[in-house]
Amino acid sequence: MVVIDFESYFDDDFKMAGKGDGLSTIEYVTHHDYETLGVSVFDTCGENFPDYENKTQFIYSEERIVSHFRHLQSKYGEDFAGCTIVAQNARFDLTVLLKRYGIKPRYHIDTLALARAWNSRCNNDLEAITKRLGLPAKGDTGEFRGLTFRSRFKKPKGRKKGPKLPVQVPLITPEQIEKLATYANNDAMREWEAFTILLPRLSRPELELWLHQHTIELFLCPTLEVDYAKGDELCKLMESEIEKAISATGLTRDDLSGNISFEKEMVQALTEAADDPSAYFKEGKKGKLLAIAKDDNERKFLEGHASERVRLLMAGREAIKSWPLHIARVQRIMRMARCNGGKLPVPLKSHGAHTGRDSGGEKINLQNLGNRGHKLVNAVREMIIAPPGHKLVIVDAAAVEARGLAWIAGQWDLVKKFCDNAEVYCGFASKVLGLPVRKPKKNGILAIEAMHKRHRNLGKVGVLGCGYGMGTARILEYANGQPYYCDIDYAMAEKIRDTYRAENPAITQFWKDIERAFIYTAKYGKPCEMPRGLKFHQTHDCDVVLTLPSNRELHYHKVKLVDDDYGEKIEVYNELEHCWGHVWGGHLTENVVQAFCRDFLMESCFRLEQMGHHTALRVHDELVIVSPEDRAEQCLMDTITEMSRRPLWAQECPLSAEGVVTTRYGGH
Repeated sequence: MVVIDFESYFDDDFKMAGKGDGLSTIEYVTHHDYETLGVSVFDTCGENFPDYENKTQFIYSEERIVSHFRHLQSKYGEDFAGCTIVAQNARFDLTVLLKRYGIKPRYHIDTLALARAWNSRCNNDLEAITKRLGLPAKGDTGEFRGLTFRSRFKKPKGRKKGPKLPVQVPLITPEQIEKLATYANNDAMREWEAFTILLPRLSRPELELWLHQHTIELFLCPTLEVDYAKGDELCKLMESEIEKAISATGLTRDDLSGNISFEKEMVQALTEAADDPSAYFKEGKKGKLLAIAKDDNERKFLEGHASERVRLLMAGREAIKSWPLHIARVQRIMRMARCNGGKLPVPLKSHGAHTGRDSGGEKINLQNLGNRGHKLVNAVREMIIAPPGHKLVIVDAAAVEARGLAWIAGQWDLVKKFCDNAEVYCGFASKVLGLPVRKPKKNGILAIEAMHKRHRNLGKVGVLGCGYGMGTARILEYANGQPYYCDIDYAMAEKIRDTYRAENPAITQFWKDIERAFIYTAKYGKPCEMPRGLKFHQTHDCDVVLTLPSNRELHYHKVKLVDDDYGEKIEVYNELEHCWGHVWGGHLTENVVQAFCRDFLMESCFRLEQMGHHTALRVHDELVIVSPEDRAEQCLMDTITEMSRRPLWAQECPLSAEGVVTTRYGGH
């Protein structure tokens, strides 16, 4: 094992993106202002109990750094095949190693991914990890802002009138180098300690370590390309949408963006519409303010208000707030690809979600590219294209959560329907509506086919939405929103709920059983089991460990049981949101099903890679594979076969998949 930790130049203007503005990893590392200040290295030399406190060393100056890496290559091979590189936030350190020193290690482990696998509901930067694990504290990097070995010039900041001439940035001093070395070596030692603690906690390491590495490989060696002309066109069209929405209000951009000015216009519009403006205000930290945040119910009423003026004001406000975010995303995607020779680095976070699913990163979030909203937002996907001579093979696991839920709950009649390829959505809709429902035909009478599509969508709402205990109000919102647009009322939502629960008693019983099992382990600290390999136990550092049928674990760290009128209620603490969240059987069912469905996908991804098919992107229940044109159809067949293959631990689960061969990611 070899731990590496790079320290690089940064200042107020040149920095990587955190919560605020900044450059993406690839932009930062390939920028002409980038400078490696030094690298802290700890080489275990194959020792079982290495003396890391004395063997961790800080190397600075380009000549010495290059020399040290050549030394490591002489020991472990050109691609470090004889060792495994360990780093915290390995995406950064390995990008530096590749782009600045031409070395791509064959094996690597990210302590950040290990920490997320143990607990994704908390901050997992090195400072937080060391504190949580009881390790010596990480130092403060702030004192090294602006340190450089180069001759650099910066314009001074301030309000002084007249031209501001550039001044030279002071060069790093020996004392500062010594402090930087102490800081960097401390980081490397803490990373090693964290690694030794977190690695044994990783469940199912034979697959998970490969997946962690594969995730970073998607960033280091991407194959997807970007259509820049399409991106430029989208930016122009999005700008025109902003101007159109502003023009419709007769106001200026400043009038719409300013909270006070917009509030004044909205109050006037509501008053003219004979509506009470006070009904749309909420209590803020500094008094009452207009309730137009995304999670405010009042916002929905304003967006659908009877007054056209009110609707136009809301549309204008939304346009100037949301479209710039979409434009920035498109521009960032193009910049990242340009910095990488035309290939788009794929920034995914391993175990970004509690269930083990990936989440997006680097402010482009490729896990959440729109496909059900505005046509321009949907078209962002179409920027992503296959390289010349290749095709994209895009395969989706068909209704995998509904299938997985039926299997894990033992709802065998529903399992049989999936096995028989029955039209489950149409069947459910027929029972709710009391009339025959079929799939819409492409060449039928438009009005009739539109009706069948709407009715089938209602079936989708029931089969896909009600499996986790969705209530009537949520069904109503779910069914009437994107992408279903069922246009149902409260009574129909109730009927969907009641029909689903009556038709699927094993699933509703499963909600109760999994909640009871969870409470039993949380309360008494004793293990228990459920059918199909679900197990619960407790450890000294985790209140409830839920073992999936795949043998991977979900961890619930801070659990408390609260008495209410209905018995004991489960609450789990989320450190990221600083709050206790209510967890019940439907919620736990959702966690379990999404988690093992993720395992279905990752196992098939592993098998496909072993077969020589290169996965370029993983998105929820979908794989995107870049394949040579002459192998694309075979790749499609292989991928559908592997994603439909039932693993040994779920032999009765009726998996299925469907896909397309295309040149663009969007439009399929």
